[in-house]
Amino acid sequence: MSRTVEVRVAGQNYRVVSSAPESEVRRLADVVNAKLAELVPRGRAAPPNALLLAAIALAHDAEEERERRESVEARARELLRRVVAGIGEALGEPAAGAEREAAPEDSAVEEGQDGAVADRPRRAAPGKGSAEAGHGAREVSRET
Repeated sequence: MSRTVEVRVAGQNYRVVSSAPESEVRRLADVVNAKLAELVPRGRAAPPNALLLAAIALAHDAEEERERRESVEARARELLRRVVAGIGEALGEPAAGAEREAAPEDSAVEEGQDGAVADRPRRAAPGKGSAEAGHGAREVSRET
């Protein structure tokens, strides 16, 4: 269900149509405002390019986090492969688990509620095959 949420970013009011909860849209607007506050000196109005700079800085932060996550996933896959191989050896199975290749890049390691660890398909990133960008935001309009 889509809803319109009014937010204030860089001193301007915007209406965002989104399927995300209102609290999430407002929280994300606060993140953008916080990044703007890092870029624009206190007491000054944000110049028109400030939103672009904030978007680039936030994209950079997101990419760094993605790289960290992928590194952790790769280490987890390798550890899981070693554990499975060790269990196989302990059970007298000749290295059956050790021959298994690491999970392909389009999967991620996930721990279930029961503590089991399994590979699952990775979801498409916003803008990479997903129908909606970000948190379900489909339309943004600036109020005048």
